[in-house]
Amino acid sequence: MRWIVVIIIFGGVMRYASTRFIGCSPPPTREFKLNTYGAAKVNTNVASGGGLIKDEHGNWIKGFYRNIGTASTVETKLWALWDGLRLALELDLKGIHVETDAQVTSNLQNSFENHHFNNLISDCRFLMSQLEVANVEHIFREANKCEDILAN
Repeated sequence: MRWIVVIIIFGGVMRYASTRFIGCSPPPTREFKLNTYGAAKVNTNVASGGGLIKDEHGNWIKGFYRNIGTASTVETKLWALWDGLRLALELDLKGIHVETDAQVTSNLQNSFENHHFNNLISDCRFLMSQLEVANVEHIFREANKCEDILAN
């Protein structure tokens, strides 16, 4: 757990600065946290994804990793989320709190009709309904270090 300073600069002038706490918090009692991370190499789009499921005490329940092949960063992050949700379903876990560093996956409740990953997004939404997902939150990559290592 650590603090970072966020500075936004427009046209060479600092417009906004804030300090934010970066870290993880455990899920509520008898619930679980799913952290996912997907990465694609910039030049080659060679992609992989991974993540882990932790209990209310922060204990590692199960981790996962997959070589996705060639994919965009967004697609990679969606596959990592799908893999994590599928694993949670296989483990018969309910009350899942999802954390991801991808803004697009944390906004799955928004409409994505005609999106090129619509089938994958629909599958994630279906799995989330089966698992009684409590929430999907965007977190900073710095708070997702373990998952980052799994994906890379």
